[in-house]
Amino acid sequence: MDDNEQDSSAEELLKQVFAYSHQKQHRKATEILERVLEIQTKELGEYDPVIAETLQDFGWVLADEGNFNEALDKLNRALAIRLEKLGIHRDTAQTYKNIGSVFQEQDNDEKAEEMYRKALDIKLEVLPETHIEL
Repeated sequence: MDDNEQDSSAEELLKQVFAYSHQKQHRKATEILERVLEIQTKELGEYDPVIAETLQDFGWVLADEGNFNEALDKLNRALAIRLEKLGIHRDTAQTYKNIGSVFQEQDNDEKAEEMYRKALDIKLEVLPETHIEL
């Protein structure tokens, strides 16, 4: 990572992650995500919902490159933070859904369905009946 990337804020670095990820440059994206997590953890502590969002992004980059076990590790860390800090919340449901997607990519339909059901249960509880996600 060059000096300009190191001096950038976490938000600016995340923009780079999305660009690298879109270009399938996963190594660069993961290097930057590590730096973002380092910056955010220093500023916010380990159990902040912002950290959970970054971990979720990290999980998607890892899953996109086929690194499903590491993706699940990041997503499960994001889930733990969201459960602790947000509880029954739309973002928590999204993390369950994302975990389900990784299990589905691994052809683990039983675990995928379990995660999708948890996501749906939360959405049914917190979203209005007419919401587009239902």
